[in-house]
Amino acid sequence: MNIPQELDRLADRLADIELIRAEKDAGRGEILARVQPELDALDFAYADSIAVLRSEADILEADIRAAVLALGKSPEKGSRLQAVYAKGRITWDTKGIEGLAKAYPVLLDFRKVGLPSVSFRAVK
Repeated sequence: MNIPQELDRLADRLADIELIRAEKDAGRGEILARVQPELDALDFAYADSIAVLRSEADILEADIRAAVLALGKSPEKGSRLQAVYAKGRITWDTKGIEGLAKAYPVLLDFRKVGLPSVSFRAVK
């Protein structure tokens, strides 16, 4: 497989997708322009009610989060929601552990290395 050539083919396909999306978005914009005043009026009519309820929900969420953290475990479920407690994750200073492993190589027996991966980035 000629990877640079295949990367160029992939870039072409992604560019084609973006062109089609841009055409679609332009068409959508034309349609929305005709109904946008009505949509804005609808948004305005409901904005205050939603803002009040969102504020109340944010306060409730913060209170419940604090209570669950203080409890230190997942509480009983509600009928439609549950709060799940997750203990803090343990992380290690990799540089420090690798430095210590030079003196104590047995530490490397406990090291796990994940599978490699591939990501795509635009060439600058």
